[in-house]
Amino acid sequence: MKMIFASLCIAMTMSLFPFKGEFGNLCDSIDIMLLSSGRIQYLDYKDEHGISYRTGAVLIDASPETVWGILEDIENLGSVLTHIEYYRIRHGSTDQEKGDILLEGRFVIPDFPAQFTLAMEFDRTGKWRKWHVMSAEETASFNKKGIGVLPSGGLIKDMAGFEYLEPFEDGKKTVYYYAMNITSTIPIPEFIKNNIHDAVYARHMGMIRDMAESFAENPEEKVIECSGDSDGT
Repeated sequence: MKMIFASLCIAMTMSLFPFKGEFGNLCDSIDIMLLSSGRIQYLDYKDEHGISYRTGAVLIDASPETVWGILEDIENLGSVLTHIEYYRIRHGSTDQEKGDILLEGRFVIPDFPAQFTLAMEFDRTGKWRKWHVMSAEETASFNKKGIGVLPSGGLIKDMAGFEYLEPFEDGKKTVYYYAMNITSTIPIPEFIKNNIHDAVYARHMGMIRDMAESFAENPEEKVIECSGDSDGT
């Protein structure tokens, strides 16, 4: 059964996403029975540079195009996601198929204050985007060019991540992957790690799913509220 599903998964992604890129092998690790139950599956993904990411996967009853439209409305997301105080695009544009933006934001996770500016790369066709927190040198370089960028601060020492959308059931549904690798400036107690995990994965991914599914049902309405309830493993 697993071999049959893996073959279908590979054929599905090759037909809809001719270039799967570095995220294509995520499909090999998902448990479709778990995802179909509405739960989040957690994976340990290692990229081409050997960096490990805690990765969540969730099945959304909406097309990749619908989910991407939710993700692409970045500044609106900053007013909806409960663990984010705001998102603000400082430089760049999303009005193209591929590009880069500088994204400023702030966590409102209990006991984990953090201001950050991310350098984000995106690809609309491939339905992915990835980012890293800007270093002091990168921030200074942009400021010298007259592009105002706030330095990252708080308890974040380093942070990187990615999002990837994979079509399912001929593109009627989407497997949404969300990955983060975050290190802090001080050792973090277990209860704070749990707060971060709950906010960054369970609530975040649950809210994206709720918004996309609600929009798919009511495409003429702008959806900005959702429950975000989700079970994890």
